[in-house]
Amino acid sequence: MKHEKLLVFLVYGAVAVGFCAAKYFLYKDSFMIPVPHEHSFQLSEPDEPIWLEVNSASAAQLAKIPGVSRTLADRITAYRKEIGGFTSLQQLRDVPDFPESLFLQIGEYLYLTPLESAQTQPATGIQTTPAPTTEPITQPPTELLLNLNTATIAQFCLLPGIGEKTAAAIVEYRSSIGAFTNRQQLLEVAGIGDATLAAISAHLYIENEQPLLQETTAETETVTDPIEIPMINLNTATVQELMLLPNCSEELAHNVIYLREGIHGFVNILEVLYTEGITDEIYISWEPYLAVDDEGNTRKKPS
Repeated sequence: MKHEKLLVFLVYGAVAVGFCAAKYFLYKDSFMIPVPHEHSFQLSEPDEPIWLEVNSASAAQLAKIPGVSRTLADRITAYRKEIGGFTSLQQLRDVPDFPESLFLQIGEYLYLTPLESAQTQPATGIQTTPAPTTEPITQPPTELLLNLNTATIAQFCLLPGIGEKTAAAIVEYRSSIGAFTNRQQLLEVAGIGDATLAAISAHLYIENEQPLLQETTAETETVTDPIEIPMINLNTATVQELMLLPNCSEELAHNVIYLREGIHGFVNILEVLYTEGITDEIYISWEPYLAVDDEGNTRKKPS
């Protein structure tokens, strides 16, 4: 009986093996067809330029700024909450352990909108509809500072008197000349005149800005020719040399040197705006004669 069961088992086993072998030889060619592997990932899009409002940006957004760690971003938001919001970008220096070198380039990533603009208007009995957020900003953010050679159309639109059409014209002209070397070149852009340039000049800077060569005219003028004023190196100038600048008193010259010693040298001419007693008008009159060339080597802005 046992032998009969074993025989039956062997017969069924042989049939099964034969069936599988037949299937293999019949369909073996289909086993060699490669099946492409489908990837679920997609190529990431390039990052958008970082442009944040300092009083509304979250810690996670601030941490995306080059040089800002998540710990520093948390300290910024904690200090912002403590003081009830920033009223000046200078207050970033009061954030615990905020690097001085980072402050010199933070204006490329942050701007400040006046706090009063966010307050509710007093009731007048007339109900008005809030303006849509897509409308252009008519007032520039406080202490708005743009690099004329890297700012985008959207950022230029934050400047007073600059609309989208003029902002696009600035970017187009910048592309045609390669880069601005002096902000006076903006007068070559359609839609920008002397009044507009005067209104936006304090909100713009160019690294290692070069003075424009001024053409001499046949007419004699009673005022001192500005070409007679030599280039002033902010990192080596004496009080007497600084007093050659327009509207520069002895006290203001001493303040410039005091600031230079405090920050261990100027990186770009725009930093002279931190001098006590200087105004935008004085800075604009100084600008064509300032440089930060140190022993023949132009100092670069820290990366």
